[in-house]
Amino acid sequence: MNWKRFYLSLSFLLAFLGSGELMAQCGNFRAYAYPDSSTCPAQSVQAYTSGGQSPYTYQWSTGATTASIATPSLGTYSVTVQDANGCTTTDTIVVNTFSLSAVSIVDASCGNNNGQIQLSVSGSGPYDLRWYTANWQYVGSGMTLANVPAGSYTVQAYDSTTQCYESQTYTVGGGNGPQATILPDTSSCPVNTLFASVSGGAASYTYHWSNGATTSSISNLAAAQNYTLVVIDPNGCADTTNYYIDTLCNQQPPCNISILMLDDSIGCPANWVHAMPSGGTSPYSYAWSNGQTTASISNLVAGFNYMVTVTDATGCTASSSYYVDTTNCNQQPSCNISILMLDDSIGCPANWVHAMPSGGTSPYSYAWSNGQTTASISNLVAGFNYMVTVTDATGCTASSSYYVDTTNCNQQPVCNMQAYTYTQGCPADTLSAYAWNGAAPYTYSWSTGLTVTTQSNRHDAYASNGAGQYSVTITDANGCIAVSSVQVNSQAPMQVGYTINDASCGQNDGAIDLTVSGGDSMYMYSWSNNVSNGWQEDQSNLAPGVYSVYVYDSSGCSVYLDSLIVNGSGTINPSMTPANCLDSLGAIALNPTGFSNPQFVWNTGDTGPNLNNLASGVYTVTITDDSCQTARTFFLDQDSSCAIMIAGRVTDNTAGGTCAQGTAEAFRLVRLQPAGIITTTNQYGYYQFTVMQTGNYTVELLPDGVSSQLCPAANISVNAANVGGYYGGNDFVVTHPPVNDLRVNLVHYSTSTPGFSLYTYVYYCNDGNTTQNATITVDYDSQLEFNTTAQNPRYNNATYYAYSNAVMTSHDAVNNNIVFTANNLGAGECGLIRIYLNTPTTVALGDQVANSVAITPISGDATPANNTDVDSLIVVGSWDPNEIVLRPTRSGDPRGQAEIFEQDDVLDYTIHFQNLGTAPAYTVVVRDTLDASFDVSSLTNLQFSHPATMTVENGNILVFTFNNINLPDADSDEPGSHGFINYSIDRDPNLPLGSVIPNKAAIYFDFNAPVITNLSEAMISAPTSTRQVELLNTSFKVFPNPSQGQYFISFEQNQTQDLHLQVYNMQGQLLLEQTQADAPTSGQMSFDLSNFPAAHYLLRINGQEQLIQKQ
Repeated sequence: MNWKRFYLSLSFLLAFLGSGELMAQCGNFRAYAYPDSSTCPAQSVQAYTSGGQSPYTYQWSTGATTASIATPSLGTYSVTVQDANGCTTTDTIVVNTFSLSAVSIVDASCGNNNGQIQLSVSGSGPYDLRWYTANWQYVGSGMTLANVPAGSYTVQAYDSTTQCYESQTYTVGGGNGPQATILPDTSSCPVNTLFASVSGGAASYTYHWSNGATTSSISNLAAAQNYTLVVIDPNGCADTTNYYIDTLCNQQPPCNISILMLDDSIGCPANWVHAMPSGGTSPYSYAWSNGQTTASISNLVAGFNYMVTVTDATGCTASSSYYVDTTNCNQQPSCNISILMLDDSIGCPANWVHAMPSGGTSPYSYAWSNGQTTASISNLVAGFNYMVTVTDATGCTASSSYYVDTTNCNQQPVCNMQAYTYTQGCPADTLSAYAWNGAAPYTYSWSTGLTVTTQSNRHDAYASNGAGQYSVTITDANGCIAVSSVQVNSQAPMQVGYTINDASCGQNDGAIDLTVSGGDSMYMYSWSNNVSNGWQEDQSNLAPGVYSVYVYDSSGCSVYLDSLIVNGSGTINPSMTPANCLDSLGAIALNPTGFSNPQFVWNTGDTGPNLNNLASGVYTVTITDDSCQTARTFFLDQDSSCAIMIAGRVTDNTAGGTCAQGTAEAFRLVRLQPAGIITTTNQYGYYQFTVMQTGNYTVELLPDGVSSQLCPAANISVNAANVGGYYGGNDFVVTHPPVNDLRVNLVHYSTSTPGFSLYTYVYYCNDGNTTQNATITVDYDSQLEFNTTAQNPRYNNATYYAYSNAVMTSHDAVNNNIVFTANNLGAGECGLIRIYLNTPTTVALGDQVANSVAITPISGDATPANNTDVDSLIVVGSWDPNEIVLRPTRSGDPRGQAEIFEQDDVLDYTIHFQNLGTAPAYTVVVRDTLDASFDVSSLTNLQFSHPATMTVENGNILVFTFNNINLPDADSDEPGSHGFINYSIDRDPNLPLGSVIPNKAAIYFDFNAPVITNLSEAMISAPTSTRQVELLNTSFKVFPNPSQGQYFISFEQNQTQDLHLQVYNMQGQLLLEQTQADAPTSGQMSFDLSNFPAAHYLLRINGQEQLIQKQ
């Protein structure tokens, strides 16, 4: 169950003590009416409560007084709930239909991205509509999908009022291109003139013959030569055909006459026969051995053989014969009667049986072994065998028998009943039991002594003994028994207090300090307003404003604090008008509030709160009032009317070897000089630069180390002479050598936290140019769970999603691996697999979990190093979801200070982000300023959680832009509120040992201040010449350490127990494990790492009392 929604089904009591704490009163009592979203329209609605005191009474607008009601008709339903304190609250819900239909579909003209789908939606709204390609690539949202190429598109629609979900798939056609045919002039031999015949497409065709001609016909042709014609219409649609000039003009066609002999199938022997020729040239002539010359002859003589010769119009001949056979004329028909025995399926044993014959000639007669002659007999004797013989009208007979069986008559019903238990209330005070696959009535016997018999398969009881373990035994009408138990944790209500420190003058240094007690431990925090460390308990570096927070405990209970006001000694709410490149009419308005006698000093010399008539540039203001001073800096940009667009496409035409566009080259790096701007192509191979200055530019396709640039042979020059102009068609065509090259990448979308899902993404690509069948194997940590029957409501109740032909073929829960296959993976095709792994609540904070993935076949792969990937995580209870993570890391923290080795020339970074605000984010921009030690032109393996573009500013700032991402906020859709970026980049291989490579990013959600990630620092070191294990616990000593491979462990412990030893590398892969049974209170163990390379390793020792684990 999604924990973000789970708290709505719980009631909780807020009891806060002391200054600044919030008391639970009627103002906190809420009712929520939710529809049964399994059907649309909903067939029932359920009332939930929060903030009140049980028991509750319900009053629906229909007159019903139960917590849930049926909704047989469409309309609005309201419920009023009263708790034990007399507090009342009301909520309403709309039950309505929800459907989609396409108003219009506009096909894409050949080769263009101008297709469109217009939807009509019937429901209550507001709606969330998201569009995907056939490979499940996100391409847009809303009622209209525009500017798309031909293909299949699926819209996933959600009605937030009725909570109905609908999915439909529509096809955008490719339009009709020209269809070309070459017609020869056959008056001469060999042919000397060819004519182009074209239909379809748009008129005004252009013709391109292989001899260089551009007319609709060509003459004076060379014999024994092939001529190719390409026809192109004004939309760029093309068709190709060819014609070979044959010199075999005077050869006679071959003779291929065949003769089918048809006879008189009624008479026996046959009285006539007909010769039917084919494969020749009509008309045909006939010559029979009896002198006749027609196609058919009659009055045949039995036992005689007749010959015929057929001649066609070209003189070709063929012969055949027919024999008048009398062998089978007097044979009797065969008997094929079968009998179906139908019995009395209601009684046990059966009381009657019916014989049903088929395959003979009616009418039928019946002879039973008990003397009866009808088709059915009754009053059967148990355990007796009855025989019947059936005779048809031709005298054919068949027999069958029926045994009156009593074996299964007195069998007892099979017991498949299952029992489930859970708790309700915050803190939990209600026990709920649920019976499945049983028969009413049910008897519930609780461990509290309560026993109740009811027709319902659900029963609620009060947890009368407080916290502890409760069990229930359920017995159904068939005597089937099922037992289940549930744990009731803390009975103390969760209490949240807070202290607020206001912000200084014009600064963002406010703070909120929470104090949490009661409930179940391991609290989670969800803050509003996109604060930078939203999952931590306390917040700092806050601007003046109003904040709110949800606090959750491990049972799903929650407390909500709103109106947490951080005051300040003055704030500004600036607004900016971009400069226009033609008349420089930009402006900045500070809109100050809360200052006392403020004074303003700008770097321009102005002294007011506003600046006007500005060109683009950097502007700084210092604000001084009676008590404080602060400064702000603004960058004023130019508006879009000044923008000059330079665009093109990169494609692969290895198959054709020409300059014609081929398949898209996604995520290729393209550079614009002299601006020094680098961007990437999108998934369809298109790229675009935006510049503000007119002039001459050069477009360069940066090499990727695999392909070769075919067309053009050099860079492309662009004379951008007009402000606001568009300069397109700057296309590159590349070729690839024949190569097999599969690649796989593992990305963890979230953290490993006890009780929550670990969203794991597996990206796989065919970087080669041959179609391959791939196998993807995911090995997940033994501490994690993959439940193939679990449901994730966000993704159509699927436990995993697999795209681009990938399907799950096996799951081994013992060895913790999942296998997928992706057959017919085309050149350049990529796919995605989403897997939802669960971290059980029994996993301890601080433990390490490691998952890995491999794609095969590896043999013959051009870059086998990227056929595997591994990622390890530390189990955490709270975290910052906006972060940057480094791989590989030989030791240390991949989110902080980490160690890499000299051979680690390529570094991989993943930037995670999450919308922690109170509304969807429509635009997300991530700016990653790279250290000078990185080679920007080496960027590879670009992967995004949502469609995005990437540009490079100032030669070292990566700018990732997610336009129209519509990223949900965490409160409304926690799984959907995440996003990420992944890329690989080369570092300077000549950096000395000890060099530190820093990296951090700034994340912008719409127009809010940036969220700054953690600082990742990679220090370069050399692998040690020995193997070293670190174990910091005085009761265990490892020696020698470092070692050449052989280790000894001296240990002391409180009691005799089994000791289990495991050795991991720093990527989390298990290398060695062994167990010493009944280890004494003091002694020694040993292990050998001689077969492993020199490096740091992790030693883990498990005993019954403790876990020793250190790097």
